[in-house]
Amino acid sequence: MGMFPCFMGPLLLSVALLCIVDGHVHFYDFVVTEGGQLTRLGSTKSMLVVNDSFPGPTIRVQKGDTVYVNVQNQGDYGVTIHWHGVHQPRNPWSDGFPFPEPDGEDIIILGSWYTDDLKEVVAEALEDGSLTPVSDCYTINGQPGDFFACSNGVSK
Repeated sequence: MGMFPCFMGPLLLSVALLCIVDGHVHFYDFVVTEGGQLTRLGSTKSMLVVNDSFPGPTIRVQKGDTVYVNVQNQGDYGVTIHWHGVHQPRNPWSDGFPFPEPDGEDIIILGSWYTDDLKEVVAEALEDGSLTPVSDCYTINGQPGDFFACSNGVSK
């Protein structure tokens, strides 16, 4: 019984010291430009890129860290930065994946590709009140697949 109190003091002190979080401060500068080019189905489109990369840079931080992100929009249109998978304290909500949470590590994203300019397609549909037309193809992880003659090697 005499050894128990002597052992508990250092143990509790060790546990208390392990609970101290020493967060780091991270600074990021994001420059958004329309400098990217993407080719699918023989059609090349310009796209927004962040720091000349798509997808944009990954922010890796740990709980307790402070993050400052300076975003400079040099594109032609306004942009919105949306943080997926981030719990934001003092914010009324947070979300996870921009799609249903995957069961494993292989993520499959289904999308659509229009050879016409998408802004013009949407503007035309809004003008006459019709639905947007069906896309020229569906994509899996941004790739149209091998059913199109220009798919092999052009879109990689």
